[in-house]
Amino acid sequence: MGPRAPGTSNACGAASAIRAVVDGGPLATITPDPPSQQRGITVSSIYVRADGNQLRKLAQRLEDGQLEIPIAASYRLADAAQALDRAIGGHAGGAIVVTP
Repeated sequence: MGPRAPGTSNACGAASAIRAVVDGGPLATITPDPPSQQRGITVSSIYVRADGNQLRKLAQRLEDGQLEIPIAASYRLADAAQALDRAIGGHAGGAIVVTP
């Protein structure tokens, strides 16, 4: 595995994602099974509440160019395993996109 980086996980399970977090770094997770703190990592459980109005505002900001989401890589669905490897590798540098 490459260098470790601060992590955010919602797709691969926090117990796996914590391996990609730098010692002493933060891990924010929306999974129902957050891992115990280890290697000085601060684990935070984030609770998500559906809010259509907030989502519409964010979508408008994205459309207006006021919000940017850096894309590190894009993979076809057939290559989803490679996308997951990159995501949990700790050095993606942006969002990993999987397309049909």
